[in-house]
Amino acid sequence: MQLQELNNRFSEASTELLLCISCLNPSNSFSAYSKKKLIRLAELYSTNFSIVELVALEQHISTYILDMRTSEEFSSLESIVDLAK
Repeated sequence: MQLQELNNRFSEASTELLLCISCLNPSNSFSAYSKKKLIRLAELYSTNFSIVELVALEQHISTYILDMRTSEEFSSLESIVDLAK
């Protein structure tokens, strides 16, 4: 019933955008991380990324997540708000 309510309130594009952004949640050492969804997020904002940048993004994302998971100063992050701070 909750899923149906969400589907009624949000368009498919909005839902996809929210699912992609949720991959940036730093809780549990970025357990929600998905390279595929983050690359899709960049594709949704194609005017902000060149083809070359999209190709390089895959490696950059992997490095970023590795750095976040191994860095002591980021280990206590619990939300996207914490990450933004």
